[in-house]
Amino acid sequence: MALEGPWDAEAIERALSNLIGNGVKYSAPGTCVEVSLATEVDPEGRCVRLQVSDQGIGIPSGDLPFIFEPLWRGSNVGTVSGTGLGLASVWQVVKTHAGRVWVDSEVGRGTRITVRLPLSLPTSDTAGQSQSGIR
Repeated sequence: MALEGPWDAEAIERALSNLIGNGVKYSAPGTCVEVSLATEVDPEGRCVRLQVSDQGIGIPSGDLPFIFEPLWRGSNVGTVSGTGLGLASVWQVVKTHAGRVWVDSEVGRGTRITVRLPLSLPTSDTAGQSQSGIR
């Protein structure tokens, strides 16, 4: 499937690398990180929906409002190394592309991050809005 949109390919590649990398890093060996891509129509028009799902440690619900903040890390990451910049970078890329991002997660069961990016340039004041868990 080929999808084209008004996107910065390098920025999208960085964001996707962060999302897949986090899925792998916070999941046990031998578990799956699933990436799906689809087109859909939302109230703002045609968009691409990218989802990265893992079977990892999950994110505590009390941490969800902060996951896109720079230098912030989950309270349950333990000794897993990281800078706290990956999801902040993803959020910035999505915002720059007038998209949306949100997270569904359950501790011990995994995380699903959904990104929606418009397939055409926005024509309203909705550019730059973000929906996350909860930003």
